Amino acid sequence: MFSLRIVNVDHYMSPPKSGLDLTYSQFRGNQIKSVPVIRIFGSTPTGSKSCLHVHGVFPYVVVPYSGMEDAGRAMYQLASSLDKAINVSMGTSYSKKQHVFKIVQISGRPFYGFHSQDHQFLKIFFYNPLIIKRACDLLQNGAVCGTQFQIHEGHVPFILQFFIDYNLYGMSFINLKSVVLREEVNAPDLAPGTLTKESFCELEADAVAVDILNRLTVQGELAVNPGLAAIWEEEKERLQKDGLESSQRPTPQKTMSEILLMDRLKDNLRFQGSCKVQLRETIPYPAVSQRSTGSEILDASVLDTHSLTSLVTFDGTREVSE
Repeated sequence: MFSLRIVNVDHYMSPPKSGLDLTYSQFRGNQIKSVPVIRIFGSTPTGSKSCLHVHGVFPYVVVPYSGMEDAGRAMYQLASSLDKAINVSMGTSYSKKQHVFKIVQISGRPFYGFHSQDHQFLKIFFYNPLIIKRACDLLQNGAVCGTQFQIHEGHVPFILQFFIDYNLYGMSFINLKSVVLREEVNAPDLAPGTLTKESFCELEADAVAVDILNRLTVQGELAVNPGLAAIWEEEKERLQKDGLESSQRPTPQKTMSEILLMDRLKDNLRFQGSCKVQLRETIPYPAVSQRSTGSEILDASVLDTHSLTSLVTFDGTREVSE
């Protein structure tokens, strides 16, 4: 396992690298020319300054799916119309450039308003994170498919999406099942296609997102700031090794005013809950999800790894495709 403390994170666009990135999109039926790569700077548990390139993560937004037409047809029409709208807005109306990587049908509980059951949505993945703001504006303004879409997840920056999806926090460790170390630029006998260092860090490595282990550790209640919780835990272990007591402050006791205010809030909520108000739905909401065994509709909580294969089984000679 490879671990790296997350200190600084950014991203860049790069031509897909064989074995690390997708080279072909089955949804679009085209070769992929450029993919986003997330770059993490930090240090290993032993103190080595490191740079990690994470492949296989794409930015996305979510829009409601009405269910009025075939889902497959709706997804392809939406991708084509969105590509065209983006190209027109950039002053390249004759361009055939594709901005949408793929679209998948998902099921989840709408964030806005109260809903007692899951509904259907379309999750739109893009190649370039910098195009998200423009795409959201076009979707909301009715420039795509002649429909004004209600956007979900569009306000979340790409790096924050990555952190949320993979259970990562600043100053905590990212744990990976496997990585590929980069060679020095002037290393002798470099094989063709070997990745070389781009930074001055002691260690530099590449990894695919499917190998991130942090998401597997989500269980129970998390701390208010898990990043700080990790630092406190490390400090606690250090003090124990030195035979000292933990310096972490005890949990403060609730004051009488806090207890009284919480009781008053609960009483108000119970009173409002007992009032029956007839609400009139002004706009049609997404189709109700009726998933069954074998359904192609994914749960919204399922992380899409885009069929990337773990580096543990990667032999260095195979093209990776979606």
